[in-house]
Amino acid sequence: MWWAARCRDDRHMHRLPAVYTAALAASSDQAVAEQVAERVMLAAPRDDVTLAERAVLLALRAAPHRAFVPMRAEEREAVALARLTGASTGRIATLLGISQEEVRTRMRSGLRALINGGGGPRTRPPRRDSASEASPGRGGRAS
Repeated sequence: MWWAARCRDDRHMHRLPAVYTAALAASSDQAVAEQVAERVMLAAPRDDVTLAERAVLLALRAAPHRAFVPMRAEEREAVALARLTGASTGRIATLLGISQEEVRTRMRSGLRALINGGGGPRTRPPRRDSASEASPGRGGRAS
Protein backbone atom coordinates (compact mmCIF):
# COMPACT_ATOMS: atom_id res chain seq x y z
CA MET A 1 0.00 0.00 0.00
CA TRP A 2 2.96 2.38 -0.57
CA TRP A 3 1.02 4.00 -3.43
CA ALA A 4 -1.82 5.01 -1.09
CA ALA A 5 0.60 6.88 1.16
CA ARG A 6 2.20 8.51 -1.87
CA CYS A 7 -1.19 9.59 -3.27
CA ARG A 8 -2.05 11.10 0.08
CA ASP A 9 1.24 13.07 0.06
CA ASP A 10 0.78 14.27 -3.55
CA ARG A 11 -2.85 15.25 -3.09
CA HIS A 12 -2.32 18.99 -3.30
CA MET A 13 0.76 19.01 -5.55
CA HIS A 14 -1.50 20.04 -8.44
CA ARG A 15 -1.66 23.44 -6.72
CA LEU A 16 2.11 24.02 -7.01
CA PRO A 17 1.90 25.85 -10.37
CA ALA A 18 -0.72 28.24 -8.99
CA VAL A 19 1.30 28.83 -5.83
CA TYR A 20 4.52 29.47 -7.76
CA THR A 21 2.77 31.69 -10.31
CA ALA A 22 1.14 33.75 -7.56
CA ALA A 23 4.47 34.18 -5.78
CA LEU A 24 6.22 35.16 -9.01
CA ALA A 25 3.51 37.68 -9.91
CA ALA A 26 3.75 39.23 -6.45
CA SER A 27 7.53 39.52 -6.38
CA SER A 28 8.91 39.24 -9.96
CA ASP A 29 12.00 37.65 -8.43
CA GLN A 30 12.28 34.03 -9.54
CA ALA A 31 14.46 32.96 -6.61
CA VAL A 32 12.03 34.51 -4.10
CA ALA A 33 9.08 32.87 -5.87
CA GLU A 34 10.74 29.45 -5.74
CA GLN A 35 11.62 29.81 -2.05
CA VAL A 36 8.13 31.05 -1.18
CA ALA A 37 6.41 28.27 -3.16
CA GLU A 38 8.56 25.63 -1.49
CA ARG A 39 7.98 27.13 1.96
CA VAL A 40 4.22 27.35 1.45
CA MET A 41 3.88 23.84 0.02
CA LEU A 42 5.95 22.21 2.76
CA ALA A 43 4.17 24.02 5.58
CA ALA A 44 0.65 23.53 4.22
CA PRO A 45 -1.71 21.10 5.89
CA ARG A 46 -3.17 18.58 3.48
CA ASP A 47 -6.58 20.27 3.34
CA ASP A 48 -5.31 23.86 3.09
CA VAL A 49 -6.95 25.97 0.37
CA THR A 50 -5.03 29.18 1.02
CA LEU A 51 -1.75 28.18 -0.62
CA ALA A 52 -1.71 30.81 -3.38
CA GLU A 53 -2.90 33.48 -0.96
CA ARG A 54 -0.07 32.66 1.46
CA ALA A 55 2.41 32.67 -1.41
CA VAL A 56 1.28 36.13 -2.50
CA LEU A 57 1.63 37.55 1.01
CA LEU A 58 5.07 36.02 1.59
CA ALA A 59 6.39 37.12 -1.80
CA LEU A 60 5.08 40.67 -1.35
CA ARG A 61 6.78 40.92 2.01
CA ALA A 62 10.08 39.52 0.71
CA ALA A 63 10.42 41.42 -2.57
CA PRO A 64 7.33 43.15 -4.01
CA HIS A 65 6.92 43.35 -7.77
CA ARG A 66 7.63 46.83 -9.13
CA ALA A 67 3.94 47.20 -10.00
CA PHE A 68 3.12 47.15 -6.28
CA VAL A 69 5.97 49.42 -5.11
CA PRO A 70 3.98 52.71 -5.26
CA MET A 71 1.57 51.28 -2.67
CA ARG A 72 2.03 51.05 1.06
CA ALA A 73 2.54 47.51 2.39
CA GLU A 74 -1.00 47.06 3.71
CA GLU A 75 -2.46 48.35 0.43
CA ARG A 76 -0.25 45.97 -1.56
CA GLU A 77 -1.57 42.99 0.35
CA ALA A 78 -5.22 43.84 -0.23
CA VAL A 79 -4.78 44.68 -3.93
CA ALA A 80 -2.51 41.72 -4.69
CA LEU A 81 -4.80 39.21 -2.99
CA ALA A 82 -7.75 40.49 -5.02
CA ARG A 83 -5.94 40.78 -8.35
CA LEU A 84 -3.64 37.75 -8.21
CA THR A 85 -5.79 35.20 -6.41
CA GLY A 86 -9.29 36.52 -7.07
CA ALA A 87 -10.05 36.71 -3.36
CA SER A 88 -13.24 38.56 -2.38
CA THR A 89 -13.25 41.44 0.10
CA GLY A 90 -14.69 39.06 2.69
CA ARG A 91 -11.91 36.55 2.10
CA ILE A 92 -9.23 39.26 2.22
CA ALA A 93 -10.71 40.63 5.44
CA THR A 94 -10.52 37.16 7.00
CA LEU A 95 -6.94 36.58 5.82
CA LEU A 96 -5.67 39.95 7.03
CA GLY A 97 -7.82 40.13 10.18
CA ILE A 98 -9.48 43.42 9.23
CA SER A 99 -12.99 44.57 8.33
CA GLN A 100 -14.37 44.45 4.80
CA GLU A 101 -14.66 48.24 4.82
CA GLU A 102 -10.95 48.49 5.67
CA VAL A 103 -10.19 46.12 2.76
CA ARG A 104 -12.13 48.39 0.39
CA THR A 105 -10.35 51.47 1.77
CA ARG A 106 -6.92 49.87 1.32
CA MET A 107 -7.78 48.75 -2.20
CA ARG A 108 -9.01 52.24 -3.18
CA SER A 109 -5.96 54.01 -1.81
CA GLY A 110 -3.61 51.38 -3.24
CA LEU A 111 -5.09 51.67 -6.71
CA ARG A 112 -4.95 55.47 -6.47
CA ALA A 113 -1.25 55.22 -5.60
CA LEU A 114 -0.76 52.91 -8.56
CA ILE A 115 -2.51 55.29 -10.93
CA ASN A 116 -0.50 58.22 -9.62
CA GLY A 117 2.74 56.25 -9.76
CA GLY A 118 3.21 56.68 -6.05
CA GLY A 119 3.91 60.37 -6.38
CA GLY A 120 2.56 63.67 -7.54
CA PRO A 121 -0.40 64.41 -9.74
CA ARG A 122 -0.91 62.50 -12.91
CA THR A 123 -0.03 64.38 -16.12
CA ARG A 124 -2.66 64.65 -18.77
CA PRO A 125 -1.95 63.43 -22.30
CA PRO A 126 -1.47 66.20 -24.90
CA ARG A 127 -4.56 67.52 -26.65
CA ARG A 128 -5.29 65.95 -30.02
CA ASP A 129 -4.88 69.22 -31.88
CA SER A 130 -1.58 70.16 -30.22
CA ALA A 131 1.72 70.46 -32.07
CA SER A 132 2.98 67.28 -30.41
CA GLU A 133 1.00 65.28 -32.95
CA ALA A 134 2.26 67.23 -35.94
CA SER A 135 4.26 65.35 -38.49
CA PRO A 136 8.05 65.83 -38.18
CA GLY A 137 8.12 66.52 -41.94
CA ARG A 138 5.93 69.60 -41.54
CA GLY A 139 8.28 71.52 -39.28
CA GLY A 140 6.22 70.89 -36.16
CA ARG A 141 3.09 72.50 -37.63
CA ALA A 142 -0.19 70.67 -37.63
CA SER A 143 -1.95 70.46 -40.96
